[in-house]
Amino acid sequence: MEYSKIKYRPNLFRKENTILKELQANPDIRVMKPDKEGGVVIMDNITYKGKMNHILMDEVTYSSVSNNEVNIAYKRIDNVLEDLYMEGLIDEKTLRFLRVDKPRLPSIFKIPKTHENEKDPPLRPIVSAEESKTLPLAKYVDNKLKQLWVNRKAILKDSWDFLKEITPELFHDELTFITIDINNLFSSIPYREGMDLFEDILFEDTDLTHSEKLVCISLMELVLKYNFFFFKGEFYQQMQDVAMGAACAPTYANLVLAKWEEEYILNSEFATNWTVYKRFLDNIVIFWKGTGELFDEFLVYMKNTTKFLEFTYTLSRDCLQYLDVEIYKADGKFESRVFRKPTFCNSFLHYRSAHPPHCKRNIVKGQYVCGSRMTTSSYDFNKECGLLKEFFLERGYPLDLVGGGGLR
Repeated sequence: MEYSKIKYRPNLFRKENTILKELQANPDIRVMKPDKEGGVVIMDNITYKGKMNHILMDEVTYSSVSNNEVNIAYKRIDNVLEDLYMEGLIDEKTLRFLRVDKPRLPSIFKIPKTHENEKDPPLRPIVSAEESKTLPLAKYVDNKLKQLWVNRKAILKDSWDFLKEITPELFHDELTFITIDINNLFSSIPYREGMDLFEDILFEDTDLTHSEKLVCISLMELVLKYNFFFFKGEFYQQMQDVAMGAACAPTYANLVLAKWEEEYILNSEFATNWTVYKRFLDNIVIFWKGTGELFDEFLVYMKNTTKFLEFTYTLSRDCLQYLDVEIYKADGKFESRVFRKPTFCNSFLHYRSAHPPHCKRNIVKGQYVCGSRMTTSSYDFNKECGLLKEFFLERGYPLDLVGGGGLR
């Protein structure tokens, strides 16, 4: 079968297209993509606006501002950039990149976190910062500093990076799998405490020049301080925490947490009680070999090292569900397989989409390769291939394209 000769048609049936247009024209609802796992969430606008207004009423975090205050702040940003140029800390090319003469004020929206509560999901704030005054500043900081956290041993890049750490010699029958979530990380780092940790870890680095460190600190302060957005015609400023939607937000949060971990966690007296301590942004995983009583002491110790981080945890002797992989014990060794949250929704690209044929072939191949990498037993791999086959057939893929996930 020649896939390049497929005749492409709309991947929605007439009835589905009619329903979609009705939803689009309905002013009383909001159709949103959930925070994780794909799918669609429909929420009535009254509920959505109520949740948004409740969040923005937090006067500690947000402040209503005028258009004039925004313009004054933007002028201050230009002045700081001009000072950095006059002091020789940045060149003219960098100055041109960092300056935005006709910025667009970011807008805020929120996406539902259905993985936390499917029936009444809380909302995650997102700021659309494209063409904003601080976007190039955030990009500069992210580009300069990303390597500072990427190369740290305790920080994971992805699930595959995590699996490479799970070696046979780490196995122990009495091992306890522990995951610790840092609650609302981006909205919990206070400005001054965060910047102090940020500056400390920058000045410990030997790869960046002194000038680059000073520029990154100055730009990071501007990104955090002048975080403006609008909602329903009103202007707001985020007064504390990490700037929502900033390109450098994950890098900033990772560096702040890395400094905290290095000072209080990784070299603590409790470090002898684990064989693995890894973190992916705000999700910590630990392979604990100590007693339950010692873990309780460690948890109390963790909480006492910080005034702004809060934690929730899960523990299990049998299996670990972390990122999109599940680790479990079987026959005296670790086994792994693909993990999907209960809120998973099959949202693979539909085969009747007008995307080029090679995109669809690569999606199929990529998913089978991912399944092969993440599963260690033949049984789990064959089960994963069967699931993928069902998912792709459900999305209109021909059997001869998706039936290639063979047995091990």
